[in-house]
Amino acid sequence: MQMLLDFGLTPSEYASSDVEYPVISQCPMCGAEKRLIGHGYYYRSVVLRLYDHLRLKIKRLLCTPSGLDKRLQRLTEHDQAQDLASA
Repeated sequence: MQMLLDFGLTPSEYASSDVEYPVISQCPMCGAEKRLIGHGYYYRSVVLRLYDHLRLKIKRLLCTPSGLDKRLQRLTEHDQAQDLASA
């Protein structure tokens, strides 16, 4: 499952800064009231226009009671990248 979060940053600001991820104290999948723990990172590229892209760091979270893996991802990268692509 992916959790889409809006950090209020542009894709460029998000890619060039160390984002502080919020503490999530309840699993959205199983409902367990236990803090999700960090489970590493992976990267995604967002194409802004021809020959111009950003590399975005995506945080992975793990629900320890259920073992479910979550991914924190930023909502506005997708929306803004689509807006730039259509411009």
